[in-house]
Amino acid sequence: MPYLLSGRGARAVVVWQVHDVAREVQGLLSTAPEGVRLGYSAVHHDPSEVQAAYREALIALKAARAGEALGFGQLDPVAWVLLQQSPEDLKALVERFLPVPPKQLRTLERYLEHSGDLAATAEALHVHPNTLRYRLQKIEERLGASLKSPETLARLHLALRARSLAEEGER
Repeated sequence: MPYLLSGRGARAVVVWQVHDVAREVQGLLSTAPEGVRLGYSAVHHDPSEVQAAYREALIALKAARAGEALGFGQLDPVAWVLLQQSPEDLKALVERFLPVPPKQLRTLERYLEHSGDLAATAEALHVHPNTLRYRLQKIEERLGASLKSPETLARLHLALRARSLAEEGER
């Protein structure tokens, strides 16, 4: 299999002719030291697209966890946008759109995980639905916005994802 191997900073860059992406990527990862992360681009057929492929692979690499191979095509659009931001920008986004203390944050995360279903959220948090309603009211007061607003939900989703990515970047 023809390939090009190069180093760039602490990264190894491998460009090769692909036949079976999943098998070849897993093979490459299995030969790497434990804990190595691998990000790879979508398949590009034109040699003039090497720069685009490199950029895609770097974005996927940012999202990959230790011991994981992650392709650019596997990223969801929210992660794709957030991973192009600096760690400082991610932190600023979280501070601006997620100004809630830890207990409220846990409640908010469960509420969003259960798509706003009060009964399921209350059960997941092991609280009475009225307790959950009270907590959600306090969160809305803190945010100055309704949790029924699509814009508010979008901001919160983005901020929670940014928080998760920022925390992973610190590890």
